[in-house]
Amino acid sequence: MKLIHKIFALTTLTVASSAAFAQTAPAPINLTVTGKIVPVSCNVTIDANGVFNYPDISAGILNQSAPYQMGALDKNFTINCPSAAAKVGFSVIDNQNTSAAWATLDVPGVTGAKAFGLGIAGGKNIGAYALTMDTFAVEGENGQLLSTNDPASGIWAVNTGVTGLENTVATTYNLAKATDTDAIPHPYQNYSGILHVQASINSKDELAGALDDNVALNGSATINLVYL
Repeated sequence: MKLIHKIFALTTLTVASSAAFAQTAPAPINLTVTGKIVPVSCNVTIDANGVFNYPDISAGILNQSAPYQMGALDKNFTINCPSAAAKVGFSVIDNQNTSAAWATLDVPGVTGAKAFGLGIAGGKNIGAYALTMDTFAVEGENGQLLSTNDPASGIWAVNTGVTGLENTVATTYNLAKATDTDAIPHPYQNYSGILHVQASINSKDELAGALDDNVALNGSATINLVYL
């Protein structure tokens, strides 16, 4: 499964001096200066370049009428701001949202986690997976996961255990120290957690016809950094 100007213009002035004969003034030339001032640069990384690769499974082991639960795959997730501390968060968007076989999934630690799509085969939704996160740390200290649907509001929900990530860019997450009792983002340089993928494959009945050929799981999500 595959798995994240401001313009300052100077206008030249054309000065026409008197002369004994008529003369057409040359057209002015615009000089444009462009550039961009960006926030502190931060980088997000996931082990194995963010690829959560399930081993091949036989269609014969799928359940006839119920979803088949795959095992969990885990990867380290880090955000690093090497030059200076920054208030930085992230959002997740499902690039295969229309292929999710269900709206939610029940997975270890989370009931009703938002489902991400696994792609389509033979016109059938292959299944879905949940993306959860835990083991939060900031600057090497125990952490907590903050979330909000409106960063400008200053109101953040606090998550300390296994947390199901939303599959839409509308939700913004931030990692904070557990000792940040005000539950708002603070500038740090090093954030980390563990991402878990828990996939479920649709039943044989639902995948009828699609299983005549090899079926490739094709989940894809994008994690975007958000400067707060």
